[in-house]
Amino acid sequence: MSVVTYPNNKQLSTHFNSSEFKCPHCGKIRLDSKLIDMLEKLFDKVHASKCIISSGYRCSTYDSEENGFAGRHSEGLACDCCYYDKDGKIIPSKVICCVAWNLGFTGIAYIDKNYTHLDVRTNGTYYGDESRGNSSYWTNPYTYFHVSKEEVEKYTGEYNYKYQSHGINKKWYPNVYVDSNDYAGVFGVSMDGLYIDSLKYQVKVNGKW
Repeated sequence: MSVVTYPNNKQLSTHFNSSEFKCPHCGKIRLDSKLIDMLEKLFDKVHASKCIISSGYRCSTYDSEENGFAGRHSEGLACDCCYYDKDGKIIPSKVICCVAWNLGFTGIAYIDKNYTHLDVRTNGTYYGDESRGNSSYWTNPYTYFHVSKEEVEKYTGEYNYKYQSHGINKKWYPNVYVDSNDYAGVFGVSMDGLYIDSLKYQVKVNGKW
């Protein structure tokens, strides 16, 4: 662990500032750099537009008042947060739980439909559902929260990979990534085939889907 006391308003990474994690009781900011690194990885993974930190560092006095005990927040290892997608809409907490689990966060808990607890504890794991209590309730968030891989991939974009078109000239054209500004095939050559791996898709022919 590398827990550091930071000054107010210090940019810690591309998307996170120390002021977002300040303890409302004592005003101090103590954080493990690994927490920030992991939050950034999650930010990139879900293609977020922003992340709101509702609770970051809590001194032991304040954490005890909030939770009844001094936990990972008081160690500078945890935060409660809400991620927003590229359209400015909240990414559901159950999805964030799944992505955080995939990335290797050791402390993850559903708080409510919008907010998630995340931490980087090194002693054990915490996979919680704080709508029920402060214990671990699951080992796999996909099955516990009834989340499909497709639901997660809607945010991670992993399903938006690549496709190919086939022209009437019997030629397959190069792969095209869905999120790019490229197009399939060439102008003036009609397509008679389309290849997309592991995706649901529709093709419009003569004005009909």
